[in-house]
Amino acid sequence: YTDAYELGLRSISLGGALVVNASAFYQQLNDYQTSLYREFTDPADCGTATPPCFLSVSGNLPQVTIRGIELDASYRIGGFNFRASAALNDIYYSKDVLLAVNEENNVPGMPIGQRIFQAKGERLANTAKYSWNVAADYRRPVAGDYDFHVDANYNWRSRYNSSAQRSVYGIYPSSGVLDLGVGIGAADRSWDASVLVKNVLDSERRIANPLATSYVPATPRWVGVQISGRL
Repeated sequence: YTDAYELGLRSISLGGALVVNASAFYQQLNDYQTSLYREFTDPADCGTATPPCFLSVSGNLPQVTIRGIELDASYRIGGFNFRASAALNDIYYSKDVLLAVNEENNVPGMPIGQRIFQAKGERLANTAKYSWNVAADYRRPVAGDYDFHVDANYNWRSRYNSSAQRSVYGIYPSSGVLDLGVGIGAADRSWDASVLVKNVLDSERRIANPLATSYVPATPRWVGVQISGRL
C-alpha cells in the first residue's frame, strides 16, 4: 500500500501556444515487492553452497520513499512544435533493510555478517536521479493533401547503478541519445511514411545488464523505415 501526495501547477499563455506544467510529489511505498537476498541455514535450500548462505528470493521491503519534481513545457509557433521536460526523482530505502554485499567484495570464506550491509538511505537500483528530454518537430503542407515533417528527440539521464548490491560493475554512466526522423503523410494523419535514424550520434555509453564478467553493448546507430496508418 502507498501514501502519496502531489501538488501541481499548469500555465497556458500566448493564446494557448505556450503550456507549462510543474508538479512536486512525495510517496511512501510500504511492503514494496522486489528481489531480496535472505539468509538460509538448511542445506536443502543452499544446494551446493555451504550453509549459512544468501539466496535471491522474492520478498517485501519495509518501505521505499519517492520524492521529486517534474517540469514539462510545449511551445507552438507556425509549423514548429517544441517540447521539453525534466525530472528529479529521489527513490531510496527509507527503513532498515539488509542486502548482500557486491560480488567483488563477497570473498569466499568471509564471515556471514560481513556479507550483508544496511541499505537504509541508499537509492534503489536502476533509478536515475536526473533526466531530461527535448524534442522538436516541423510540419508543412505539400501538394494539397499531404504533410511533410521533420522530427528530432534527445533524451538524457544521469548515471545510476543497476545492481542492488552497489557493484562497481553495475554503474551506468550518464548518457544521451538523439533520434531523428523525416517523412510525409496524409494531412488528416490517416497514414504516414518516415525514415528514422536512431542513436544518430552513435553513443556507446548506454549498456544493459553490466556484470563483473560481461555486459550488453548499446544499440548502435541504425536507419529504418516506418509506415503507419489507421483504418
